[in-house]
Amino acid sequence: MAPHRTVKSTILCASPDPGLLIARAQILKIDGYEVIAAVNRHIAVLAAANHQVDLALICFAFALEESEELEHDLLTVSPTLAVVKLQDYDGMRMKQEGHSPELLRQLVRAALSTHAGR
Repeated sequence: MAPHRTVKSTILCASPDPGLLIARAQILKIDGYEVIAAVNRHIAVLAAANHQVDLALICFAFALEESEELEHDLLTVSPTLAVVKLQDYDGMRMKQEGHSPELLRQLVRAALSTHAGR
C-alpha cells in the first residue's frame, strides 16, 4: 500500500521586496507548501482569482493603504481566502538579528487552522 501523502495548502506570498518574497517562499516550500509569489498587488489578485489559494500573506513592505487595498481585492475575488497582513505582527519585520522562520511558520499554521475551523 502506498504511503499516505498529506496535501499541503497553497499560500500566496505578496511582497514588493524580492528578497523578502524569495526568503518566505523558500521557507514555506521547504515545509511542503505550494507557494505562489507575487511582486505586486495586480499579480497577487490575478493569482488569487485563477488558483485555489488557501492563505495570502501580505508583506509589511507594502504601504498601509496598498496593503488594505490588496486585502480588499483578494477577498473580492476569493471571499473564503484567509488573509494575514504581516505588518500586524511586529516580530515579522526584518531586524538586525534576522527574520524568524519559526515565527512565519507559527503564523501560517495558526492562520490555516483558524480558517479551517470556519
